[in-house]
Amino acid sequence: MAKIIGIMAFALLLLTTSCNREKLDTKEFAKELKSKKIKRVTEGEIIANAQKLGDILSDTLNLLFDQRKCELQSLPVVQTFIKEFDAKVNIYSNKDTSTMDSLTKQVFQATSYGIGINAAEAQKPNLQNLKNEYWLYSRPLKQGQCGTKEFTLLCIVISQAEMIKKLN
Repeated sequence: MAKIIGIMAFALLLLTTSCNREKLDTKEFAKELKSKKIKRVTEGEIIANAQKLGDILSDTLNLLFDQRKCELQSLPVVQTFIKEFDAKVNIYSNKDTSTMDSLTKQVFQATSYGIGINAAEAQKPNLQNLKNEYWLYSRPLKQGQCGTKEFTLLCIVISQAEMIKKLN
């Protein structure tokens, strides 16, 4: 009996001294697991969330913008948004139509045409699904904002996958 107790004590001693005593960052691990968890969301929830995110960033930027040139990339709120949601944020004016991709150009032209017809709709945002991967949120800026008298459009492209990860 003493021999068995001795062997068990030796095995226990080996077990405790051979284990790695470093603690793992379980909070980071839990966060990673949560982001990989399969979520069931409806298209309505995705649309509402994309609209909400676009509205929040757009309203925040409207408060920060003034009559000077709008420097998006220098604003910390924009940098955080881009990083969190794998997003792209740009402001386009009539001068920029030659450098726009075809989808942005179509949105820009349709929005500026719509504003020309119905000035009451001038500040309404537009939300479009891009190939079930991204959401394009666009909203006209106020006349004269960002130091230009031309029509300007704020365009925010948000990754659907990153947006779904952030949903509860």
